Amino acid sequence: MRLVRRFTTGLRLTRSSLQVLRRHPTLVAFPLVGGSASLLLWVGLYVAVFTVDLTTGWQSVVGFFGVYFATTFVAAFVTAGLVASVGEAFHGREPTLRAGLAAAWEKRRPLAVWAAISAFVGVVLRSLERSESLLSRLVGAVFAVGWTIATLFVVPVIVFEDVSARGLFARSAATFRGTWGETLGSNFGIGLLQFVVWLGSVAAVVAVGVGLFGLVPWVGTTTVLVGVAAVSVGVYLVGRTVQGIVKTALYVYATEGTVPQAFATFDFETLDGRTESESDEAESTAV
Repeated sequence: MRLVRRFTTGLRLTRSSLQVLRRHPTLVAFPLVGGSASLLLWVGLYVAVFTVDLTTGWQSVVGFFGVYFATTFVAAFVTAGLVASVGEAFHGREPTLRAGLAAAWEKRRPLAVWAAISAFVGVVLRSLERSESLLSRLVGAVFAVGWTIATLFVVPVIVFEDVSARGLFARSAATFRGTWGETLGSNFGIGLLQFVVWLGSVAAVVAVGVGLFGLVPWVGTTTVLVGVAAVSVGVYLVGRTVQGIVKTALYVYATEGTVPQAFATFDFETLDGRTESESDEAESTAV
């Protein structure tokens, strides 16, 4: 029952986040900019894989470290802009892309530190994954999962708090421990909603394309290809934006003790009743 309650709470967070996005649609600009930049950098990564792998030793390590650092920094920078803009929206101010990126620029140093640490870990994980030892690959896989969990809230911590590199990971991990159900539940809700919307939209596009194909084949084919691409991009952007809103909502309450208007019906103090219910269960069990 606890697991179900946690996921239900996460789904409610997702619904409230969609309301925020409906009031401030410009928030979608952040994942759009970040996605475009990341795509270009990943093309560079693809080229680097075939270029750097032709070398050996320290050159390969330095090459991949540079690529990982660049991609992580860009992603973290844009996410920081989104988180800061969502915080502005929560305080009744209209967020803009320019202001959000300016706020992220003020945090460029801790973001760069985070990107460097993440890049180092990325190089280590790559070495473990490419190892001939099954044990090394297994250790790498387990560590990768733990790393993802521990750093899930790193960017919100950078935006809203002034902590050291060590404190950065401690605060992020502590936030996840306190809200793991809501985090997983909201991610599950976002993923499920994305899939349903994407599937329904793609089905509609294909149906229209098939109808047009019978009249003009190239028009029908183009409609399907362009339509599916547009739907996929749109669903991705909305999903990424909503994830940023959920994380920010949890953090704003944690740092300021205020409840964003869109989440007025959500009880953050008891995580919508989950904390109270689990405490009662724990007390009854102890008795």
